[in-house]
Amino acid sequence: MPTFRDLQAQANDPVNKAKALEAALQILRFHAVFNTEYHLVEDKIVEAEDAIDAIDANPNGVDQAMRADLSEFVLEQQGRLDLLDAKLRAFEASDLNIRPPTKEMVAQVKKETALVAALQVKGGALSAIIKGLTEIAQIADKSGKSHP
Repeated sequence: MPTFRDLQAQANDPVNKAKALEAALQILRFHAVFNTEYHLVEDKIVEAEDAIDAIDANPNGVDQAMRADLSEFVLEQQGRLDLLDAKLRAFEASDLNIRPPTKEMVAQVKKETALVAALQVKGGALSAIIKGLTEIAQIADKSGKSHP
């Protein structure tokens, strides 16, 4: 793969329009794949942070293990964003030959997306169970008080 500067030079070639178009498309494809992965990671961070907020807001207590798992996931993904930023800046600012994110990398992000979704489902199920147990306890407490 040519460097970003090579592609820019080729894209600005006034003589060979076909080569210029292909170079411009390569730059566009690189940014499209990069942006897809970047925004997917950002979305997963937001979803995980929302799940953490929901866990923290649980009136029946905080599931520390789930909160820790989600917090770790957020930190990992923020690190991933930092690496993606650095990769793009390096590609655009130098003669480095850097390839776009691979299909495998995008698949890994999707796999991690499924993990967040599973944790959210688990968190919702636990909240529902705790809510149900609390309601049962309140009913039992009321019926115990009504009988001397």
